[in-house]
Amino acid sequence: MSGYFPGAEARVRYGRLLQMVGRTADARVVFNELLIQMRRAPKYLRDAQAEWLSIAEKQLST
Repeated sequence: MSGYFPGAEARVRYGRLLQMVGRTADARVVFNELLIQMRRAPKYLRDAQAEWLSIAEKQLST
């Protein structure tokens, strides 16, 4: 679902699920890909997804 669901929410939730089951390396890949993709997105989209992008950044920093 995270591959076709619009926005960042599904990918962040998927990344957090991967972390919960101990697949932290896979979770980091999901978060990194999301952040890279969103850097290329228009500002209005980044602003709309700011909450989820912040969560992804925090998950990478832990």
